[in-house]
Amino acid sequence: MYLMRFSSNGNVVLTGGHKDKFSELLELLDPEISDQNNVYNVPYVILPNDSVYFYTVSPKGRIAYSGLSFHPDTLRFLKKSLINGKEGLLDYVFVPDQE
Repeated sequence: MYLMRFSSNGNVVLTGGHKDKFSELLELLDPEISDQNNVYNVPYVILPNDSVYFYTVSPKGRIAYSGLSFHPDTLRFLKKSLINGKEGLLDYVFVPDQE
């Protein structure tokens, strides 16, 4: 399971893990968190036509994310490794914050 949280400060926080750890993963989506193992907090850019772009950096290199609104509640990202050239399409569904 992969999760993202876009914040009003212009950053996106990403993490991933097993769906059994959903509540623990949600806690990692803090807009003030620093990059750590399996958690990235990076700036994003909104481009024309409701698309978004950002990349993460690991010790091995970059992974680029190019996203486009797919449905009213879904972003589809082309995730491309600039390390090994692998790429794939991933859909992320919007889930409201729990209060």
